[in-house]
Amino acid sequence: MIEAVAPSDVFSWPGIDVQLTWQSERTGIENKWFARTGRVVAVKVEADGDLHIALQDATVDKVGIVVCEVPVKRLWCEIRNIVFGWTRTRFPLHIRSTRKLTLNEAPIVTVVGKAFWDIGHAPKDQPNRRKNLPGYAVWEIHPAMKITGFVTADFERLLYKSKTLRIEVPFYGQGKRIFEFDVHGLDKSW
Repeated sequence: MIEAVAPSDVFSWPGIDVQLTWQSERTGIENKWFARTGRVVAVKVEADGDLHIALQDATVDKVGIVVCEVPVKRLWCEIRNIVFGWTRTRFPLHIRSTRKLTLNEAPIVTVVGKAFWDIGHAPKDQPNRRKNLPGYAVWEIHPAMKITGFVTADFERLLYKSKTLRIEVPFYGQGKRIFEFDVHGLDKSW
């Protein structure tokens, strides 16, 4: 089962209650699948080629940013192409150290994957705040297995010129769900 959570929900999770090492097996909540929906606020390429997508609540009214990691391996090529499409990145891309990419848009997306306690960013007393970035949770999605959504600022502008919105959303192997909204009744802060 996949549980839907917002980045601010993950930011409010407690730290992990066991000591982990880089060789530790996944434990507790790390074995659960989550779908995190939020606005992309940053994308970084790590020196090893992994992509880090920083998600914040789409409404930006709650604190907390969560990282979703996309590995460099072949299995993740489609997701990596999607993520690079949000940026001004030119190829070939040569990386020697972590590099923040410039975003063209700040899309609202849903990232599906398992929770992961990133011990490399966790303080010794293990609260859910990164050592050098206290606005970021230590909990991540790692690896990101699916990215959907892609609501961009251009889409939002188009949306509010319309009277109704019809969205067909794939529902995790159970067909599609169709949502229709009277646009003028929506809260435009999202």
